[in-house]
Amino acid sequence: MKVSQKAFKTCVDSPDPCIDALVSANTGLKFDNEKTNWGLVNELMRDKFSTTVALGYFDPVRMDSDYELIETYFNIKTPFDIKTTYTNDMLDRSIKMPK
Repeated sequence: MKVSQKAFKTCVDSPDPCIDALVSANTGLKFDNEKTNWGLVNELMRDKFSTTVALGYFDPVRMDSDYELIETYFNIKTPFDIKTTYTNDMLDRSIKMPK
């Protein structure tokens, strides 16, 4: 988990080498298009939790709310406790998104 957090943070801080690696490994991708896509992903990763708690943090209140929403509109045949599907225990709390 820590390696993934560091990799995402590195790509946030300096995206061009990451985008170059992605484009080099995947024929058909174009740098400018992927840079635009990365900007959108970067924006989606930035919230009050990723900037203050840890990059990759799951907000338990949001998780409960999302589960209730899914339960309302979809037929969940076997309901489950959403808290059994994720953990924040392995996150390095020192790695955060820049504000």
